[in-house]
Amino acid sequence: MISVFVFLKPTRRKINAEAKHLEASAKHQEAEAEEHTLDNAFKLLDRMKGQMEEQNKKYVDLECTNARFKIYIGRALKRIEYLMQGITRLIEQLESNLIKPVWRPEDWTLESDEDK
Repeated sequence: MISVFVFLKPTRRKINAEAKHLEASAKHQEAEAEEHTLDNAFKLLDRMKGQMEEQNKKYVDLECTNARFKIYIGRALKRIEYLMQGITRLIEQLESNLIKPVWRPEDWTLESDEDK
């Protein structure tokens, strides 16, 4: 029995040393994995930051385009109102000279029935 004990004691030490070595290796691999994960996360954040800056630039460009179109639409609306007033005056002049116009514009508002 003593011989078994004497024989197993060095083997036990060897097993404990291997277990400690495996544990240390696992911790080292875990630390490397965490570092690798952090590096990838920061790379992803940098890429996302670049994409956000690009999207922000596109958004600003669209805002400028939208503002320009609003100005164009405002000008066009004023021109339409001016032309409609002119057409109304011409029709009134024709009627005052007892001439019946062949065409008369329909009443119109900026908001159509579909928008209400």
